[in-house]
Amino acid sequence: MKSSKLYDAWILDAQIHKEGIKIWLKLPSGDVIAGIRSFHPFFYASFPFSISPSSEQKYQEKIAQIRSHPDICEVNICDRRIRAEAIIPSPCLKIVVQSPFKFKKTVETIRRLNIFELFNVDLPLVQIFFYSTDLFPFGKVRVGFKKKNSQLFISSIQLADSNEAIDYDLPPLRIIWMEIQSKSHNFVTSTSDSLHSIKLTLDPDSSPIDLSLRFSRDMIFQDEHGAQQIIIQESSEYETLEFLQVAIKRIDPDVIFTHKGDETIFPYLLSRCSFLDLINSFTLSRDSTPLKSTRFRMNGADSYFSYGQIIHRSKNQFYLNGRLHINSSIMGSLHFDDGNINGIVEIARISYITLQRLTRITIGGALQSIQFYHAFKQGILIPEEKKNAEIFRNGWNLLLSDRGGHILNPQVGMFDRVAELDFTSMYPSLMVFYNVSPETLNCPCCKQDGIKVPGLSYYTCKKRTGVVPLSLRLPLTKRMHYKKLAISSHGRIKKKYDQMQTALKWILVVCFGYLGFRNARFGRIEAHQAVCAYAREFLIDGMEIVEKHGIHYLHGIVDSLYVQSPQSMSMENFHAECQKITQEITQRTNIPISYDSTKDYFQFISFLPTKADPLIGALNRYWGIKPSGKAKVRGLELRRHDSPILIKKFQEELMRVIGSSSYRHNFDQLLKQTIIPVFKKYVAYLESGTVSIDDLAVNIRLTRRPEQYSVLNYQAIAAKHLQMAGLPLGAGQKISFIIVDDCAPNKMDRVLPVQIYRERGKNYDIGKYKELLLRAFVNMVPFVLSNEIKMQLLQCNLPFIGQSLPKQLSIKNFL
Repeated sequence: MKSSKLYDAWILDAQIHKEGIKIWLKLPSGDVIAGIRSFHPFFYASFPFSISPSSEQKYQEKIAQIRSHPDICEVNICDRRIRAEAIIPSPCLKIVVQSPFKFKKTVETIRRLNIFELFNVDLPLVQIFFYSTDLFPFGKVRVGFKKKNSQLFISSIQLADSNEAIDYDLPPLRIIWMEIQSKSHNFVTSTSDSLHSIKLTLDPDSSPIDLSLRFSRDMIFQDEHGAQQIIIQESSEYETLEFLQVAIKRIDPDVIFTHKGDETIFPYLLSRCSFLDLINSFTLSRDSTPLKSTRFRMNGADSYFSYGQIIHRSKNQFYLNGRLHINSSIMGSLHFDDGNINGIVEIARISYITLQRLTRITIGGALQSIQFYHAFKQGILIPEEKKNAEIFRNGWNLLLSDRGGHILNPQVGMFDRVAELDFTSMYPSLMVFYNVSPETLNCPCCKQDGIKVPGLSYYTCKKRTGVVPLSLRLPLTKRMHYKKLAISSHGRIKKKYDQMQTALKWILVVCFGYLGFRNARFGRIEAHQAVCAYAREFLIDGMEIVEKHGIHYLHGIVDSLYVQSPQSMSMENFHAECQKITQEITQRTNIPISYDSTKDYFQFISFLPTKADPLIGALNRYWGIKPSGKAKVRGLELRRHDSPILIKKFQEELMRVIGSSSYRHNFDQLLKQTIIPVFKKYVAYLESGTVSIDDLAVNIRLTRRPEQYSVLNYQAIAAKHLQMAGLPLGAGQKISFIIVDDCAPNKMDRVLPVQIYRERGKNYDIGKYKELLLRAFVNMVPFVLSNEIKMQLLQCNLPFIGQSLPKQLSIKNFL
C-alpha cells in the first residue's frame, strides 16, 4: 500500500490502541483494513477557587507537578464554560495523556490530589476522538497510510461525508446470523454439552455472497424464509469448531448477528474451546484475536430500569475486532427492530457511537452522546454528575408548574367520520423552536426580553442556542425527511426509510423524559415543566381553532386532537377544513401539525370507558378503523406484549368484522349478528383442544430473579420451573409459558414454561383461556352489555369460568 496515495473508505469500527485509535475501514472493493491514528486523549481540570495574585504561585506549582507526570504529555491553560449556564468562559487546565491505555490511571492520579474538579473523564475515548475530529461511524473518508515498525498508521484522514446527509452511500456490508445447536438432551444447553452443529445464515440486507463458490453444495441449505445458509456439522466437535473459523474467513462477514450471543452462544463456545484446548487460538475477529480476549465483563447488576421496564443485560459482552457483533436480543430492548441494520447505522452516524457499543446501551445513551458532542463543540465541560439544582419555589408556584400535558376526557362510544390532528414530534419540535434547554432557561442575559413560557414565570434565551435544541435539530429534521421518502417509495427502499425514521423516532420519544431525568447531565426539571406548559397552551389553541371552524372535538391527548365531521358537512369539505385547521395551528404555535386524509381519517373510532365507571372515557384506551382497513389501537390486549397470539387474533378479527358490518349504529344487532358469532367461533376452537402452543403462549418479562418472588404468580411459577431445569434467569429476561390448570391445588402445577410444555405434552386450561377471551371481548366494546347478550354468553359453556378469580363464583358476577 503506497503511503502517498489516498483511499476512499468507510469507518466500520474503532477501538482504543496503545498509540491512539485503531480504525477499521471498509473499502469500496469490499476489503477491510485497519490503521492506527495517533491520538492523545485529554480531560479538563478546574480549581474550586478563582485565580488571584495570592494563589497564582500555588496554581503554577500544581501545573508544574502535573506536567512532570510521566504519562502526561501536555498541560495547557484554556478557557471553557465550566458550567453550561455560564455566559463567560473561565480558565481551566486541559490535560493531555500520552496513551489511551494510561487514561484512567492518570485521571485517578489527578483526582487523588483533591484540588481539582474534573471534567470529560468518564466519556468513552473513541467518542472523544470522534467529537474532536468530527468523524463518525459509517462516515465516508479519504485516508492516507504509512508503515511504521510493520504496523499500518493513518497519516491523514479527511471526512468526505456529513451525518446531516439524507441520501448517503453505505459500504457493501456482508451480514450473517449465527446459531448453534448442542447435543443436549434437555432444552437447556449446558457448557458441558457437546457442540452438534452451527448455522450461518445470510441476512436479507447483506450484500450478495455466493456460498457455492466457498463451500460444497452438501453444506448449503435454505431456511424457512428462503435465505441461504450453511450448516457446519463435522465428524467431531473439534473439527466443527475449526471449520467454523474457516467458514468465517471464507464468508468474511462485516456484521455477525446472534440471538443471545453475549449471554449464551459465545460463553458456550468459549467453554467448548477450553475443553478441547482451543481457547488460545479460536477466533472470530478479523485480526485473529482470540475470542476470549474480545470479552468485556460488566460491573454492577445484570439488569436496570429503563423507560418503564426492567431490561436484562449480560455481564459478558463480546466486541469482535474488525467485525461487528450485534446481539439482537438486546436490540429489541433498545427499540430497534430485530436485525434493523439501517436504523442502527443511522443512529450511530448522528450519535458518534460505534455499532457494537450502541446496541448495548439505552437509546437515552445515544441521545446523551449527541448532547455531549454539542457541549464539546460549544466549549462546555461535561461533569461526571449532574450539577444544576432545582430552583426553589413556593407551594403555589410548584403546583402551577408541576403539571403534565393537557388531556380531554373522551366521549364513550363509536363515532363515524373522525379525523386525527397530530402535532409532528411536538415535544422535540417545541424544544428546538423555543430553545428549551437547562442552560437557556431563565438565563441571566435575557431577563427583560427572553422567550416567555406560557403560564409560568420562566423564559428562555434569545441569544444562545442550547445544547438540547442543538442535539434534537438533526434527528428531528432527518426523521421528517425519511417519513416523506418512505411514503413515496416502495419495496426494500420503503422498508429502509421506515427503519431509519423509526430508529430516529425513539431518540425523539425519550428526549422529553430525559430532560427531567434526575441523572441527566443536561437535564433540568424546570425545562421539563416548561415543555409541558407549551404543550398545554398549544393543545388549547388547537381546540379553539377547531371550534371556530364549526367542528366538534371528541378527545384530546397531549399532542393530538380527535375531531368529528358534522353530519351536514360533506367529506370533501371536512378534509378541506381539517387542512385549514392544521395550517392555522401551525401558524399560531410554530409547531407543525399534520393531517393526511389517506392516513389520519377514521371510518369509525371507538372510545372505551374506564373499568371503574362505564360513563367515563378512558384516556388511553381506544381503537379505530381507517378506510384502508388499517387499525389504530391503544390500551387493548392487541397492543400488550404479554397477550397470547390467540387473543390478538381474536381482537383483530373482531375489528375487521365490525369495520365491515352494516349494524355498527345498532349495538344490540352488532353484538348478535357480528361479535357473538366470532366469540363463539374462538370458544369452539379452544374447546377443540387443537390450538397451537405458539398461539397460547403468554410472554412476560421478569421483574426480579425467580427466588426473589414472594407471591407465586404465573411468571414466578414459570421462572421457578426453568430455574429447576438449570436455566439461569435474571430480572429483565423474557419467558413464555402455557396455563395448564389455573385451579390446581399445587400452584406449581398451574402453568408450565413453553419448553417444558412441549416435552410433557400437557393439555391447556380451556376455561382460563376462555376467560382471557371474554375479557378481550368485554374490553373492546364501549357499551354496557344487555341481559340478553349476557345470557347468550352464558350459553358458551362458560358458567364456572369465574371461579379462578377472587370473590367471583360465576360468569354472571364477571359480567
